[in-house]
Amino acid sequence: MAPPPSPDPALSRFETPAHDGRRAGRRLHPAAAAAAAFVLAIGLFAGGVAAERAGLVPWGPGASADRSSDVALIGQAWDLLHQHYVDRSSVDWHQVAYGAIGGMTQAVGDVGHTTFLTPEELAAEHAALSGSYVGIGAVVDLSDGRPVIVSVFEGGPAARAGLAHGDLIISVDGKDTQGLALPAVTSRIRGPAGTSVTLVVEPAGNAPRRTLTLERASVDVPAVSWAMVPGKKIADVRVAEFSSGATDDLRKALDAASAAGATGIVLDLRDDPGGYVGEAVGVASQFIGSGTVYVREDASGTKTSVPVKGGVSATTLPMVVLVNHGTASAAEIVAGAILDHDRAKVVGVTTFGTGTTLLQFDLADGSALQIGTEKWLTPSGQQIWHHGIVPTRKVTLPATVQPLLPAQLDGMSAAQVTASGDAQLLTALAMLPPGS
Repeated sequence: MAPPPSPDPALSRFETPAHDGRRAGRRLHPAAAAAAAFVLAIGLFAGGVAAERAGLVPWGPGASADRSSDVALIGQAWDLLHQHYVDRSSVDWHQVAYGAIGGMTQAVGDVGHTTFLTPEELAAEHAALSGSYVGIGAVVDLSDGRPVIVSVFEGGPAARAGLAHGDLIISVDGKDTQGLALPAVTSRIRGPAGTSVTLVVEPAGNAPRRTLTLERASVDVPAVSWAMVPGKKIADVRVAEFSSGATDDLRKALDAASAAGATGIVLDLRDDPGGYVGEAVGVASQFIGSGTVYVREDASGTKTSVPVKGGVSATTLPMVVLVNHGTASAAEIVAGAILDHDRAKVVGVTTFGTGTTLLQFDLADGSALQIGTEKWLTPSGQQIWHHGIVPTRKVTLPATVQPLLPAQLDGMSAAQVTASGDAQLLTALAMLPPGS
């Protein structure tokens, strides 16, 4: 089995059912839907992440006869399918429109960020950033045409069933997943709490396939968790995502760690898909006392520095940051800021490389386009988009080794931590000052 890919956080969907309060709408002609996407800006996002601005925008610079001819070309293709496709009476033309819009977002090349969301996917994303989920409790991406588990939530059905990072989902309720689009897979996995779904899974490391029946459930996922590392005075602090309240949760965790006698910190951002950009600034401000967290660069090349939050007493404890390919979006902002300010070393592998600010545009039926309108730079001016954050020290983990979580550390001995195989965590611990 091929190793799992770098997860694509903006396209990976938490397999949770939508809180579907959005209206069903008319079927959209692709050209009309594309036009509608540019009408109403409802918020600024960073990796599905709301920020602070909204406003009306026109077609924008560069509108020309070329644009008109391209839109006409889309309409011509639509009409030809309507007129000539042999089985057109059975076609769901609304889904065809969705496919066309999705194809446009993929074609612009902002992989993992600029995207199209159905009403259900949009609701699921908003629910995900609230920190509460209904489903099996996993994040899913695609690997060579198959869905792959990126991460599971502690205490959720997937975690209890033993699912882990790198496991391939071969079928869902008897439906083979090969070649299915990610939304088609997640829509089959998610469902109301108390209902069941049967998965055939091929575990990472070429272990035999397993058939699992999981009962969907509500899963509350804390943005931040922490534990003291057995045998050391080091607090392992994990930020799972930058959902609402992550900064407050981190502050409480750091205060509790200090009260427990911590003299060093490992900040674990592995498999963190991002979240609200304001929370990223707040989290970075807990470790950086002053200066810039990141730089925004718009389409004209204008750069705007985003400073740390004022009135924050940043911790000065020695620290190391952990990252991997699943570290993305807002998590990359934090890792880049800490690295550029020489606040800490970064251990792991190069992060995903999500680095555009998303402006969300509602479409007429409750679906939406999230369009990259700005690039992110680290404080020193390094571009995150397509480059990621390169760690100070590269340490990889085999597909069969799972990163240790704070909840696991609570029940382990020092010897068990050493024997865990989590070379990234062990390297970070060794880099902190003696006596920590």
